[in-house]
Amino acid sequence: MARSKSRSTKKGKSNFGAKALAAVIAALLFAVVSLPQVYHATNGLVSKITGKKDPNVIIDVNGKPKAVGIAVHSVVFGLLVLLIMEL
Repeated sequence: MARSKSRSTKKGKSNFGAKALAAVIAALLFAVVSLPQVYHATNGLVSKITGKKDPNVIIDVNGKPKAVGIAVHSVVFGLLVLLIMEL
């Protein structure tokens, strides 16, 4: 019977620590990216870039994100996580 690697090896602990740190950073990054203030700032930026006269490109009149806003923030979050993992 082959022996499986124990989770208590030094390599396993180091790997878990790196994964835990990445999870904490991703959670904090998600909290920041999902703030209403960030949606408002992104809305202004997207409005300027696209040149749309409608001031509510990614948020509605009540400040709640539209589906497009959630999609934009999902892409931004994914790119930031990818960037952080490459550091």
